[in-house]
Amino acid sequence: MSPRRSNGNSTTKAKAAVLGVKEPGLVYPAVKTSASGVSEVSKDEERDARFADFGATAQSLKDKAKITMLERRLKEMEEQLKEKDARIAALQGQVSELETTANQQIRYVNQLHADMEASQMESMGMRQTMEQVDGRWKEVVGDNVQLLIENVAMKVEISRLTRQFHDQEMDLNELLLRAGRGNMARAVHTIRFGIGHIHFVLSEAVRKFRSSSKLQLVRTMQSLVRQVENAHTTVNRIAMLSWSLFPFTPALEQRLIDTLGAFRDDIPAIETQIDLQGEYAAFHAINASMDLE
Repeated sequence: MSPRRSNGNSTTKAKAAVLGVKEPGLVYPAVKTSASGVSEVSKDEERDARFADFGATAQSLKDKAKITMLERRLKEMEEQLKEKDARIAALQGQVSELETTANQQIRYVNQLHADMEASQMESMGMRQTMEQVDGRWKEVVGDNVQLLIENVAMKVEISRLTRQFHDQEMDLNELLLRAGRGNMARAVHTIRFGIGHIHFVLSEAVRKFRSSSKLQLVRTMQSLVRQVENAHTTVNRIAMLSWSLFPFTPALEQRLIDTLGAFRDDIPAIETQIDLQGEYAAFHAINASMDLE
């Protein structure tokens, strides 16, 4: 009996049965379909990876842009701080000069009081004579000393106002950010009007002083000192108001400083016309004439 040949068709059918395919011809298409699906999944993953790289690149660009803006802002803030430090240094110099002037005036008044006390000690034997001229003493010496004290107090007040203005300068950056162009015209008008009014008041005071008689001299000097004090206060108020209303360009700021400086230069000239030493000399002349008698 010859050996039995294996049937190729039966083997193919068995493989098809294992794979769950009814016909042998459908085995290969099923395998191809599975490979195609794997390829598409791989392409999707590759595309997702590219999108992720693009998103990371975009975020990196945004971060770099923010860093650049922050660096630019820091440079601007550094420039503003340098300008503010320069202004503070200038103001400190002005305050130091005012303090020096006030201290000189205080030393002068103290020396004057010391001289008066020494003179009183030396003239104990002239008590009766001094009582006879007591009214003239109070009018000439006492009032003039009071005027000197008021003058020193006025300069000390100017120093205090300057310090207050220096403190307000610390908030200059915030004020500059809030200022607008509309306030500039109003501030310029206020400054011009204020300075014009100050010059008018001072010129009127000088005119009255020159035309006063000797009997009205002390009263005129007191009135003039009060007007000078009011003028100083007005200048400081105008300065503080103008700085708080609008930002200065360097040229405009220098122009305002020059204008206020010119006004301050006028004050010593007016004060020089108040000849306190002349009245004090007149008192000594009276004493000398009484000694001769």
